[in-house]
Amino acid sequence: MKSKQSLFLIAARLLSMTVNVLSMRFFLHWFGESAYGAYAVGNGFFFFVALLDVGFFVGGARRITEAFHRGDVEEGWSIHRTQMTLGYVVALAGMIVYPLIGAAHEMVGLTRMQGVAFMEFLSWQFAGLWLVQYYCSALAAKNRFDLQGVLYFLVNFLGSAIALALGWHNRNMLWVSFGYGGGTLVGLLLGLIWVRIQEPGFRFRPGYDRAIARDLWRQGLTNYPNRVAGTFSNRSDRQIIYFYSPALTGQYQFISRPAEILTDLLGSTIDTTQPEVTRSAQQGPQEMASKLHRNCLVVWAMACSFMMVPCAFGSAIMHLWVPDKIFGSASLVMLCVALNYAGELHYRALGTAYVARGTLYRSVWFPAANGVATVLLTMPIVRAYGLAGIGIMNAVFSLVQLYPRIKHVGTETGGLFPVARHFSKSMGILGICGVLTWVGFEINLRSSSHWVILLAPVLACVAFAACVALRLAPPPKLLQRVWRRPIAVGA
Repeated sequence: MKSKQSLFLIAARLLSMTVNVLSMRFFLHWFGESAYGAYAVGNGFFFFVALLDVGFFVGGARRITEAFHRGDVEEGWSIHRTQMTLGYVVALAGMIVYPLIGAAHEMVGLTRMQGVAFMEFLSWQFAGLWLVQYYCSALAAKNRFDLQGVLYFLVNFLGSAIALALGWHNRNMLWVSFGYGGGTLVGLLLGLIWVRIQEPGFRFRPGYDRAIARDLWRQGLTNYPNRVAGTFSNRSDRQIIYFYSPALTGQYQFISRPAEILTDLLGSTIDTTQPEVTRSAQQGPQEMASKLHRNCLVVWAMACSFMMVPCAFGSAIMHLWVPDKIFGSASLVMLCVALNYAGELHYRALGTAYVARGTLYRSVWFPAANGVATVLLTMPIVRAYGLAGIGIMNAVFSLVQLYPRIKHVGTETGGLFPVARHFSKSMGILGICGVLTWVGFEINLRSSSHWVILLAPVLACVAFAACVALRLAPPPKLLQRVWRRPIAVGA
């Protein structure tokens, strides 16, 4: 695992997210929970509009990595340029679809025409963020994760900073969406200028190869049902809750945000390991299975330690973040969301086996079942049990998939992936982190001081150290230099 590169991406995203976190507090204070819920739902359409891309990104990223790895540089750039053309088509299509959604979907606090303008500005943000992924697929294939981190930083930081400044000056959600959209595009432009300076050989000009486009289209359609199911399983709950209560949607977005931030930060480890697993697949199935086993245990241990344990202090986090608001069951909901997202990170890491082999469609049954259950159960559960019920529902959905997902990866790799060993170690990691999460949860409930949150990083580090010390997970390679005793790569 490229630990140094992961740390660079984490640091870049952390800096940009700091502004985003601060801006959320002010937006909630300025506009109220219902209006903020409308904004959260508008942003949530990103993942549904992204389905306009039938899969050019995933298939193209794998093929670019393979081409560069075998030394066929021109083939790699041809794929990248064709992929970029298709990416621009999707971005432009999104800028048409977004205002249509605004015309059909009433936004709290906005007239119909304001809602159309609101969504049009968010479409600029969609276009910028979507194109960043396409540029980063080539950067990742060339192991330029430093430039990838700069792109992510500029796009997210400038979008959040400009939105915050315009929101403070005008106290209007339209100006906030304009700031996010305009700032994202400016950040993309500045980032690409920096890439040009640091990587003169990078090919920016879009191109088109009909054979490559046809192949990307074929691969995309094969994996498309998986993407549709994954979008509905992970993103439809907020849209559904909005129809019941916009205010609850705003609360849920706010309570979920710490876990989402931690997910995005730790997701950087997967950004750097996917090319590694793809390259190892060309060295043989046994090599790929070994790297996959190791990387997935590291991701799972980090996710449980640095997401579940800190989020046990949910009420203290919310009190420090928004002291003038009271969110019921914040600790329980945040903890359940963190457990759900930790599972998703693990499954994304396991999914690199399918991506490396071009068989992502074979795992469609898991997100499909999750998506159907989410769509059918969200409304009755939120009516009966509120946000606590939604949090518990998502956590249960994530946990019950653990063994079937691992078993399926074992089948996908022809029995080379150590299913029993991986599952037993995963359960051990979950058990250790679960105990320390319970300790943190009890301390948080019994303490009257919100400064108890200072214990969160301590308990998180203790949890991860315990997982490594008990050989349930190998340490990231960067830490192996300071770790005294040798640890087997296969964990």
